[in-house]
Amino acid sequence: KWQGTPEENLMTLRSVARLFGAEDVGCIELDDDIKKMVFDSEMDGKKYVFEDVDAAYETATKRVIPNNCKYVFTWSMRQPPNMTRHQAGRKENAPTYIAYMRGHFLSCYIKDFVRGLGYTMVGAGGTGIGCIGPTGGFAALSGLGELGRASYVIHPKYGLTNRAMWMHITNFPIVPTKPIDFGGREFCKTCKICA
Repeated sequence: KWQGTPEENLMTLRSVARLFGAEDVGCIELDDDIKKMVFDSEMDGKKYVFEDVDAAYETATKRVIPNNCKYVFTWSMRQPPNMTRHQAGRKENAPTYIAYMRGHFLSCYIKDFVRGLGYTMVGAGGTGIGCIGPTGGFAALSGLGELGRASYVIHPKYGLTNRAMWMHITNFPIVPTKPIDFGGREFCKTCKICA
């Protein structure tokens, strides 16, 4: 098992995530209040359950997350910038599709990397099967941005061009990052272009 300080571990995951194409990363501790944000069940009907086990496992009726997984690692995936600039019209869905497609690959790469270090990481992240909670809420709490009027997380550098924020629950010790307030939510109160 690889050993490092929580600060070193966050820097390591940040480097790996960016190498594979993520834009930004964050982390929050998975305490009892944050556990309330985890979905009760998956789209396929399987329940999410926390248990005192060493490794995550799945049965026909539930997906078990070990109680020793005390961190939520979050990261963002940006739409291709050039395609986004020309998004209106026939190619409108392409940047969105590409970001989600790349995000699912990146999710697997990050989880495999953490498993290679000897730790557990669960959750598919952005959308669909395996999305274990409201990614926007986790992203805002971990400092990836602010929740905006369009129900998207507004990133301070990339605005709304981030496609679903992504999240994974892990026992890899990572230093938590703090929520931010850069004025994005206040800007939404007056802009209203997306309304």
